[in-house]
Order: sequence, then structure tokens, then C-alpha cells
Amino acid sequence: IADFACVGARVVVELDGAHHDEQVDADELRTLLMQSCGWLVLRFANNRLDDDDNLERVLGEIGDACEMG
Repeated sequence: IADFACVGARVVVELDGAHHDEQVDADELRTLLMQSCGWLVLRFANNRLDDDDNLERVLGEIGDACEMG
């Protein structure tokens, strides 16, 4: 289960909290699986969303990926 997805653009957005530090291999496997099915996977650490400037950058990256998808 992905955190968010734009089905039309085939873009998945994963927000990684601290618990992802303990499951790096599992996350990499999930990413590879989704990519093998034609999805672009974007991963962002939760702390990148802590302030408005970072949030705007992350939203820009997601928007750019969806436009290209």
C-alpha cells in the first residue's frame, strides 16, 4: 500500500518516517516492485515537510513528476 498515488501519471509518493530507517531493504524491494509495474516512485523523508519552503519544493517535485507521467 502506497501513501499516495496519481493513477493517471503512474506516480507513487512515499513519505518516510523514522521507522523506515529500520526497513531500508523492504522499502527498496517495494520500490523495485512498483517500478517494475511501470510506476515512478518518489520518496520523501517526513522532515522535508516541516516548513513551508520544503513543502513547496516537495509539492513542486510531485507536480513535475505527474506532468511528465
